[in-house]
Amino acid sequence: MMKRIILYTVVAALFSASLVLNGCKKKDDAVVTPPVVDNSVPKNVFPLTAGHALMYNGYLTSGDTETKIAGTDAGYSSTWVITGNTPLAAVLGPLAQFIPRTSASLILDTTKAVGKVVFTPIFAYYDTTSGDYYYLTNLGYNYRKYQVSLASDSGKKIRIDSLKFIKLASPSAGIGTEFSAYHDTLLAYLAGPGTTPTKLVVDIKGKFDSKQNVTVNVNGKDSTFSAYYLIITNVAGPAGGTQTGGITARLWLVPGVGPVQMFIAGNVEQPGNYRTLKGMNF
Repeated sequence: MMKRIILYTVVAALFSASLVLNGCKKKDDAVVTPPVVDNSVPKNVFPLTAGHALMYNGYLTSGDTETKIAGTDAGYSSTWVITGNTPLAAVLGPLAQFIPRTSASLILDTTKAVGKVVFTPIFAYYDTTSGDYYYLTNLGYNYRKYQVSLASDSGKKIRIDSLKFIKLASPSAGIGTEFSAYHDTLLAYLAGPGTTPTKLVVDIKGKFDSKQNVTVNVNGKDSTFSAYYLIITNVAGPAGGTQTGGITARLWLVPGVGPVQMFIAGNVEQPGNYRTLKGMNF
């Protein structure tokens, strides 16, 4: 009898422990599977399709901030017309000699604001090997600000090779992963011509921050797009010292369309632009 009592006690203790460990789980309790998060970015977020035209509303912004310049939204309009592959020399003339690439897709940017019309040619291309997009930007403001010169000029002449192709978007990086858009170390004569130069580091980075719904009125109809929100930052400063700068562009890119909304920062020499898509021909 004593052995039977001990056996019952042991079995009861094991059953009680099983209930505790399994949380009194029922046979029909469903196993909860966490949702799969898709951080991938489609390849065609910035299509360079010849003949596509995108029209924007918007306004000018103050310097390198996103502060709207009052009254600049009245009469503001901007149009992007994408053309085919174009020789850089046909548009840039002698400056094209400093650029390794000889041709790219040409985007004709025509912007009207405060009664003035500004035409800006934008060269861009898609690298089929890496799956990255590049565009031609001008680092001239940094060159002038920091007195970037060739060693042979000793700070007496600002370098004129400031046009550089930098990475605009790297879909393969996915959402949340920062990628390097451009990095260089230059000679800066901060103390003036003929002085000892300082090594200046220019660092441009990009990141697809998130996927966002953007509602805009396109061709007279409210449309909601699922956009990939891209942030570009640009900082510069002496090597080993403090680098300054910040966001230079924010773009909401839609596969098969391109930017449906964007902020392009200005500087002390020119204002920036904030644009929202209002029309397209495709």
